[in-house]
Amino acid sequence: MATRAHIVKAAKTPKFSSRQERRCQMCGRPRAVLRRFGICRICFRNCSLDGLIPGVRKASWWTSGGRISNVDGVPMSSTISDMLTTIRNATSLGKPFVDLRTAKFTSDVLGALKRSGFLWDYAPLEGSEPSKIRVTLKYAANGACVLRSIVSVSKPGNRVYCKVDKIPHVLQGLGCSLISTSRGVLNDKEAREQRLGGEVICNIY
Repeated sequence: MATRAHIVKAAKTPKFSSRQERRCQMCGRPRAVLRRFGICRICFRNCSLDGLIPGVRKASWWTSGGRISNVDGVPMSSTISDMLTTIRNATSLGKPFVDLRTAKFTSDVLGALKRSGFLWDYAPLEGSEPSKIRVTLKYAANGACVLRSIVSVSKPGNRVYCKVDKIPHVLQGLGCSLISTSRGVLNDKEAREQRLGGEVICNIY
């Protein structure tokens, strides 16, 4: 971790361009800084796993091990991260709907969101190539979006599983968590009623 003096010095314009010191804008690390993003490789990896950089793919996610890929060859975990990021960006801009790529696991997650009351509806978009799903976002009477926060929990490099008695309570029941169980994607209340555990996909409130 860089000291504040080093960070201030690196921000100044040097007399010669060869003396330019590039540091990560997030942690201040001086090595392995990606100029295009302005962050180091470690912060880049963490941001991509959190779904903050849509479209980034990791080479190991394309193998047959771990999470099964969908029909387009894109790993499911990456698809879900992109979907959550797209919905998060659309709600922050106040858009009435958003279009997502069609995948079975994506439809299961959207179904759980709709049953939890965070979406109005979703339906396949006819005539689109490739096939897409149109998701109608839900807003309150004052214009505030019902879906305020989506936080990914299970990631390609760190799977998070829990038993039925260890399912997290999001904001003491005001929010919900989505669980991938043997009977499909369920919210935390449905998983407790059916006594099922599984992989924790995300927390929502």
